[in-house]
Amino acid sequence: MGLTGHRWVPSSIAMSPLGTIVPGTPFGPVGDLRLVPDLGTSTTLPAIGFHPEVTLALGDLLTPSGTEWNCSTRGFLRGAIADLRAETGMAVRASFEHEFSILGLPYVQAPLSLSALRRVEPFGTHLVNALDIAGLAPETWHPEYGPNQWEITLAPADAAKAADRAILLREVVRHVADALDLRVTFSPTPHVDSVGNGVHVHLSLRKADGSPSSYDRARQGQLSIQASSFAAGILRHAAALTAITAPSPVSALRFGPGHWSVASARAGHEDREALVRICPPVLIADSNPADHVRLEYRGADATANPWIVMGALIRAGLDGIRHGWELPELDHDASPTAEVGEPMPSSLAKSLDALTSDLTALGWFPEALAETYLTVKRDEVARTAGMDSEQLVALYADLY
Repeated sequence: MGLTGHRWVPSSIAMSPLGTIVPGTPFGPVGDLRLVPDLGTSTTLPAIGFHPEVTLALGDLLTPSGTEWNCSTRGFLRGAIADLRAETGMAVRASFEHEFSILGLPYVQAPLSLSALRRVEPFGTHLVNALDIAGLAPETWHPEYGPNQWEITLAPADAAKAADRAILLREVVRHVADALDLRVTFSPTPHVDSVGNGVHVHLSLRKADGSPSSYDRARQGQLSIQASSFAAGILRHAAALTAITAPSPVSALRFGPGHWSVASARAGHEDREALVRICPPVLIADSNPADHVRLEYRGADATANPWIVMGALIRAGLDGIRHGWELPELDHDASPTAEVGEPMPSSLAKSLDALTSDLTALGWFPEALAETYLTVKRDEVARTAGMDSEQLVALYADLY
């Protein structure tokens, strides 16, 4: 490809997950861009058995003259990071926590068990090794609660690097699975009537010198004023954010009480059914509590673009800081029946309506990018409208 990149057609951004370029967007057959590799993201996927080593890199979308295309989703994130720093002097440190399922196994492993780790070998060993070789800094790997469900986490990094890593991680998982003749899916709802796969986004605020800025022992939830306002901004734009962070027709199937996902658009201290969970300080082994207090956004899944997810969360949080919004009093009743917070949108169509109604959130995006996104997602809703839950679940398990 070279340092000048490869031709890229603007209308490719209108490619639906269903495999077609959706008509009716601002982009047609006219126009040229360059997909230029960012060599700093160059990643090696190791050879496994008869599967060869693969080297890949993420790229930037530039005009032929070398300027960034205004509809670049990677550029969207960079813009949000720059505005947060310019207005507050702060940055976001983040990590994406992925869940996925292994399909087609002749057994259902015991959830959260050592036996599950043993039975799936050598997949886990190869996966952690491949992530380490790729420089993605794996931290934890363990079986989850759902049928043959797994979770992999990476070390936190600055917001841009964390989003890059989220994209690369999915390719590493698929590379290892293919080499071992396993079928994996990141679909948010891989099975009917079961817990789903989320992508939990962990965020903490950092000062210009890199020191933590989310902790205040004396305040509610032990959150600093800025972190509380950041979380309040996310809740204020919760419904619109869902169109961005959970953007498939099966995404909403994992919402609601009892799914260990998101019961409602609320913040909660250690509450794993809150949209925004406040992670507590760790006081073990003389650790610094300020390093551990963070926000966990639990409303995302792997059908979303990590660059857009991270950029939108930063934009929402920055809006909260601008307005000085505070979190409402935290309800410590984390039971599944707690009626706290607005209900989550029950479908992608309702999430898209919420985004178009939230003019602030819509304004985060260049007009052409917003129009394209809404057109593509509405087409996806229309094309899947006649499917029942089982058909939808099977389709998206194949797609992701």
